[in-house]
Amino acid sequence: MTLRDPDSPVRRMTIAIVAAVAMMLAAGLVYLLVASKDTSVRFNGAALVAAARAYTRDLQVRKQPIPQSVTLEELVALHFLQPGEIEAFHGLKATIVLTATESGPRAVLMRVSLPDGGEIRLLGDGSVQQAAR
Repeated sequence: MTLRDPDSPVRRMTIAIVAAVAMMLAAGLVYLLVASKDTSVRFNGAALVAAARAYTRDLQVRKQPIPQSVTLEELVALHFLQPGEIEAFHGLKATIVLTATESGPRAVLMRVSLPDGGEIRLLGDGSVQQAAR
């Protein structure tokens, strides 16, 4: 197995780990930008990362293909997260990218769709980008 093989399990796991770490940063930013106005809203960034990693491992163990992405709502429905752990994302569609078609600093690792049609993206270099639709 080499890291250059796009279907390599090692490459997928590397991307998943990078995405998990970067997702914590994005969750914090989303919380600051969107949910910080409501002091009763909380989120657990570590739980989001753990859920994405557990979901990916579960699929690998069952020898099922890893999808391009998974929403936080799907992780709740599959019991990898509790509903209270994603309260900060209420009304938003948050998607974690599990397999990246590109790697590097411009790769999108997580997307959060905003009610106004905009989008917040967490990039491979750890930066967060807000884009209008």
